[in-house]
Amino acid sequence: GDFVQYRLSVENRNGQAAVDATALLDTMAGGLRYQPGSLRVDGRKVADPVVAASGSELTIQLGTVPANSTIEVTYVVQVT
Repeated sequence: GDFVQYRLSVENRNGQAAVDATALLDTMAGGLRYQPGSLRVDGRKVADPVVAASGSELTIQLGTVPANSTIEVTYVVQVT
């Protein structure tokens, strides 16, 4: 199948406080499979997310999102 890159943004609009222990849960449409090794956070390669047994949910640990900032998350999926 084809490969598709997903791009997600996580934004902390609070100008005063960071958000600690941030995790992104992404539920993918059926027929998509995460490509191991493709996860990037702000352009840096990071450890693969936790993939649910069903294969349709990814949990991506982002850590602290600083005040008034945006984190860019990208990864690749294969259409099955």
